[in-house]
Amino acid sequence: MQDTKLPVDALGKSLEELRDYLDLPAGGQRFDISDDTALWSLRGAGVAALLVDGRVNTLFLYSDGYEGFSGYQGETGGLRLDSSKQVVRFKFGYPTMHRESETTEVLGTVPNFDRYDYDDYSLHFQYDEPGTRMTMLSIMSPHEVRRFDGALGARPGDPVVYDKAKYHFDSVQELGLPDEQAYVHTAFFLGWLMDNDLCSEEFVEDSREQIEAYKRRETTALDVYARWDGCLIDDMLSDRGNAFAQSYFDFSTGKYIDDYAELLVRKMKSEFHVPYTWQNQKKIDHRINKRYVDWQEPGRSRPPESKRRQHAAKASQQRSTAEQRVEKKPTAEPAPEREATGKQSQAPAPATERPASSLPGQKSLARRLQQSARLQWFLKFIIFPILAVAIGLAIVAYSMSL
Repeated sequence: MQDTKLPVDALGKSLEELRDYLDLPAGGQRFDISDDTALWSLRGAGVAALLVDGRVNTLFLYSDGYEGFSGYQGETGGLRLDSSKQVVRFKFGYPTMHRESETTEVLGTVPNFDRYDYDDYSLHFQYDEPGTRMTMLSIMSPHEVRRFDGALGARPGDPVVYDKAKYHFDSVQELGLPDEQAYVHTAFFLGWLMDNDLCSEEFVEDSREQIEAYKRRETTALDVYARWDGCLIDDMLSDRGNAFAQSYFDFSTGKYIDDYAELLVRKMKSEFHVPYTWQNQKKIDHRINKRYVDWQEPGRSRPPESKRRQHAAKASQQRSTAEQRVEKKPTAEPAPEREATGKQSQAPAPATERPASSLPGQKSLARRLQQSARLQWFLKFIIFPILAVAIGLAIVAYSMSL
């Protein structure tokens, strides 16, 4: 989404024209990089510019305190320069390019960023090291974007990898579990995406039979995920699906793993011990639906559900209170419910490589889930009993004083 309130017209202006355009005071520092390129900055105003042949090629707007700059106070289309990545993506949608912090020979360390490319300019949102808060907004000319991509060795549209089962093979093997258990936690999310038509046209075209079979509950999301080599990337999701996944499914900043631990892990030894069952799929689907509604813009309805679910909801309303306690199996679903497992032959061979995406390693994922499980155990078996005893003693003391 383009926002013309951003100072995009600064591109191509001379330094004096830039001062008038942004209503900046005199002063600033200029550093000549080459005969035709210079970097100018005005720290007190939170502004810097890359000048090529005396004209602004890139405008930098800083958040307060970053690299010694004061926060830029000019017009930014209502977007605060210390906004979270979630706010940026909520406002602008899924980025044209996304990168986690990395080091290159040409550019050195490149911070975490999102970039949105338009016809005449690009918006480059840079984040702090954890990738959660903005530190700087750059408005770049197409020429500078091409130079930047060449130095980074990147292209717009490079895939964003949400998860790969092989990232977790070491963990499941250490626990003595089959490799298919490394697929389970992401397969649940893929199942929800398929049920709610948030997959890309390419993915749907290639997996139409499997998706339809999944919606009829004749195959599992685990089987579909294994068919795609246990890999979930942005090309498999629609634009809206990607925007939601970047906010919710991101293992380091989203809520999916916390929800997964609360609903499914509970007292199990680890997150990798959770079996893939239709009952577990239903539990996590219900929670993701709520998260999706909270994430949407005000006034939007819940995500579209399959006709199977709409029919089940209608039938549920007609049941008596006693009948509602007994789960009625849809005719298309297998009965009785059983644990569904992916085929071992479909899983990729264990690999030692680690992700280059925003996801933490499997040990970090396991650590977060284990911490959540420990917290639930502590509340249930330590804090709650102590409170119950204290309340009981208070009641007894009060009764004796009467």
